[in-house]
Amino acid sequence: MPDRHKRNGFSLIELLLVVAIILIIAAMPIPNLLRARIAANESSAVASIRTVNTATISYDSAYPTVGHAVDLTKLGEPVALLQIRQAPA
Repeated sequence: MPDRHKRNGFSLIELLLVVAIILIIAAMPIPNLLRARIAANESSAVASIRTVNTATISYDSAYPTVGHAVDLTKLGEPVALLQIRQAPA
């Protein structure tokens, strides 16, 4: 008796299972990529704050009668707001 049910290809369940496994494997590095992007943005922000701080200190050195800038590089906090205080009268 010849076999009438010849299998040609994959069943729908097998294909869905393979697609689900591929999606799970592809989604694994996404949280790490998001963390890396956040770290890069924070690093860029710190660099910008340091640049503004350096420019403010340079301006304060060139024009000492205008006011005095607080040197944020000595505060210990990498992300601190730029503070300017008035020169004593």
